[in-house]
Amino acid sequence: YSGAYFQSKEQVMEGDSLLYDRENEIFRAYGNVKARDTLQNSIILGDKLYFDERSDHIEVTENALYIMIDGLDSLFLHADTLLSYQIDSIDSRKIEAFHKVQFFRDDLQGRCDSLDYIIADSTIHLFIDPILWQNENQLTAIKIQIKLGDNGIDFIKMEDKGFLITELDSSHYNQVKGKSVIGFFDNNSLNRVEVIGNGESAFYPEDSNGKIGLNKVLCSEIQMLFKDGKVKQVKFDNDPVAELLPMSQLKAPDKFLEGFIWHIDFRPKGKTDVYKWNKGP
Repeated sequence: YSGAYFQSKEQVMEGDSLLYDRENEIFRAYGNVKARDTLQNSIILGDKLYFDERSDHIEVTENALYIMIDGLDSLFLHADTLLSYQIDSIDSRKIEAFHKVQFFRDDLQGRCDSLDYIIADSTIHLFIDPILWQNENQLTAIKIQIKLGDNGIDFIKMEDKGFLITELDSSHYNQVKGKSVIGFFDNNSLNRVEVIGNGESAFYPEDSNGKIGLNKVLCSEIQMLFKDGKVKQVKFDNDPVAELLPMSQLKAPDKFLEGFIWHIDFRPKGKTDVYKWNKGP
């Protein structure tokens, strides 16, 4: 068929050319394909689509784009391959994205090699070299979990080698790292950070005249409270080792914790940037 559409339960699929194998219940579409989930209010676009009606399994490749529609802030996600299928045990659909994954939402951008999104609990997992950006914050780890809520981001968990960097200006950054780092958000603003295991921090306390120095601390567990992007309170547990370096004595190597990399060249700046895989400088 040409220029037709196919519907199976809540899935509506379109394409320039459609083929349907009735015996095996396999549907294929080519050219400007669209798989629309009427229940979850999401769309997958691309150039090739494969749908197994029996297993309710969708695969889209070539210029694949997943759009999670939200009236205020939709998410646009691109990858080499996108999968969508039903998980009967939890009665939810799961989205999987593989290779050169990048996504953009006004309040959150990211990239990684692979990703999965369980719709029922609004949880996203990023695997292999994940990087997230949220306002002035950059988050990296071996694996990252994002929990979305009704008002945006609930929390972001950086598992194994978690590293949170907050840009203060072009040459000064607050930093915290550890085995596990969890950032909690309120109305999409970072308001609390918890570090569990091998904690390190470097942040700039301020007074009425501005930055007074760089406070560097080693401590296994750290809790930090933020307001308006600035550190307002810090709690260190289990024998912290601290050093305050005055601004006048700061040298370039003092400013950064080991492993610091500011990945500004990778950050998608708009929804069309998710198609551009930047390898960096």
